[in-house]
Amino acid sequence: MLESKNYCIETIYKNDAIHSVLPWTAQHADDIRRLMGDDFWPYGVDANRHTLETFLRYSFEQGLTQKHSNIEDLFPKETLDS
Repeated sequence: MLESKNYCIETIYKNDAIHSVLPWTAQHADDIRRLMGDDFWPYGVDANRHTLETFLRYSFEQGLTQKHSNIEDLFPKETLDS
């Protein structure tokens, strides 16, 4: 999965051929990188822990779930170290 992510990011910045029908793709990616940092698609539970915990809290607070779940409830334990 990480290999696919890296390939996608590399492809965005290649200028030897058009890889997207969107104009200014590389410029847009540069803008995103300046705004969000180099890893704008963080991979793994640890890298996304804050976002996942916020999502779970909001889901409970807004009545979308009946209980406040933990990240450990959502993912197999083998993926929690990623």
